[in-house]
Amino acid sequence: HPTALFGVGILERDDMTRHDHTTEFLPAERAPAPALAEQRHAVSRSPMLPLLLDAVAEAVVILNDRRQIVYANRAFLELASDPGRVIGQRPGDALSCLRAVESLNGCGTTRFCRACGASRAIAGALNGHRRVEECRIIRINSAPEAALDLRVVATPFTHKGHEYVIFALTDIADEKRRDVLERLFLHDVGNTASIIHGAADMIADLEPREPEPVPHLVTLLNTASRRLLDEIASQRELAHAESGELSTHVEPLDTRTILMELMRMFKAEGLKRERKLVLAAETVSVAMSSDPTLLARVLANMIKNALEAAPPEHTVTVGCRRLGEGVQFTVHNPGVMPEAVQLQVFQRSFSTKGPGRGLGTYGMRLITERYLGGTVDFLSRPGAGTTFYATYPLHLETTAGDQPA
Repeated sequence: HPTALFGVGILERDDMTRHDHTTEFLPAERAPAPALAEQRHAVSRSPMLPLLLDAVAEAVVILNDRRQIVYANRAFLELASDPGRVIGQRPGDALSCLRAVESLNGCGTTRFCRACGASRAIAGALNGHRRVEECRIIRINSAPEAALDLRVVATPFTHKGHEYVIFALTDIADEKRRDVLERLFLHDVGNTASIIHGAADMIADLEPREPEPVPHLVTLLNTASRRLLDEIASQRELAHAESGELSTHVEPLDTRTILMELMRMFKAEGLKRERKLVLAAETVSVAMSSDPTLLARVLANMIKNALEAAPPEHTVTVGCRRLGEGVQFTVHNPGVMPEAVQLQVFQRSFSTKGPGRGLGTYGMRLITERYLGGTVDFLSRPGAGTTFYATYPLHLETTAGDQPA
């Protein structure tokens, strides 16, 4: 098996680089290299286990009681960022999970891991319980497949006196995409189409003597048809962005003008009528160059999310300012996101809006970072509310879309 070729020297070096055992969730300590090597050989020499695990299509690893990989099947090695270094790593480390890479002690030890289905499943299995969870991973240096949607199963077992976990990962990205499309086209788009159809019927039923359709019906048709086209365009752009096929068209822009146009667009929406949407007093006009369609898509999504999150009769404030050699857009609402939401807000399939949603903030970050050369972040805390920040260069290079996510 390929894992039999991986030297213990790598394990020793990886183990010795971690002296600080600080953790914000699961224990950070790792097994000493000799113990890890012994576990690896014991599992690899099992008569049937390697053969059975290599025969399945799912990615499967065997973890020791420190959550380190002691065996990986061929499907997992194909998924791993560096197949030659998986032994001794934890699953998130081997998959280049963004959160694991950010931490010295890696997978399972960050505050974000508290909301991770993989970490929860493994912890449950180490306590003797089989667990099934869903896991969303944002990977680094892996464009265009920068996000993984996984169903993970962690099963405890004992082998030669040692406790292990069989950890299986199934790609459910297609399932999640299908859920989103079903929700979008069977619910959101279906409702919008019903509004258009109803308004058209009312216009058709008008008395012949009436010289023109009632103005409010025309407005309703215009708003609903624009919403329908916008939903379809949004999904198309996201699909192209994930596949690396989205192209940018850079034009001169004025930041204040963009925000004013978006505010006018939301004026006719029902959410806007229940909440106030205002321009921050300190907003400035900044000349920049970027892709107007993609930039407007990101900012509109920020505003829409804030309007949905803000309680009725409350105010959402949008603004922009010059920031060094760039420009920063802000959208603020008075609500505060729970910590569990904050930890997952940019994950691909996570949403507080129910099944089949969750492409909004993920799409905002994907388009901003991969195609517009910027960053998206947020701050949410009691007393201050929630503010999303989108920061962009003053002048976008036309090659921004070629950069990895």
